[in-house]
Amino acid sequence: MASDALDHDLRDESAFLHRFDLVYKAVNDAIDMNNNDLVLLVRSCLQNEGKLSNNRQKQFIAKGHPAVLLEQAQQVVTVTLEDLNGQS
Repeated sequence: MASDALDHDLRDESAFLHRFDLVYKAVNDAIDMNNNDLVLLVRSCLQNEGKLSNNRQKQFIAKGHPAVLLEQAQQVVTVTLEDLNGQS
């Protein structure tokens, strides 16, 4: 049982990291944002079904990121995840 659980968890983690890397690269190529905020943005989107929550948007805006930049990032995340889902 432990082996099966570990195998399942490793597959899930591996899939998450693969999606994270692809989405991170796509967003990083599209917008200029510091690494810490970019990691937070991508992780937040992936943990929230590909969407940046309103609360997280407000936090980024409070940090000085323009709303238009966040909208652009959200579009890149959406397109990248759609492309990934289409490849499955």
